[in-house]
Amino acid sequence: MVHQLDPAHPLHPHHLECPRCGHHQIVVQNDNHFICLHCNWQRHVSEEGGPLPWPIAIILSILLGVLLL
Repeated sequence: MVHQLDPAHPLHPHHLECPRCGHHQIVVQNDNHFICLHCNWQRHVSEEGGPLPWPIAIILSILLGVLLL
């Protein structure tokens, strides 16, 4: 007997594992909001990938300037 996985529902992609609890109970709310039904962990994808905070950008600029001298 061959066991096949059911195709993922668009709002419940069961291949996603929660980074907090490890359960596969992540649901998608909107296109960029993920919620774990088991532990209530949440992530807004639009919040990630923003610009570097200014102190880190300044430190990296100084280090790059020193290395190029």
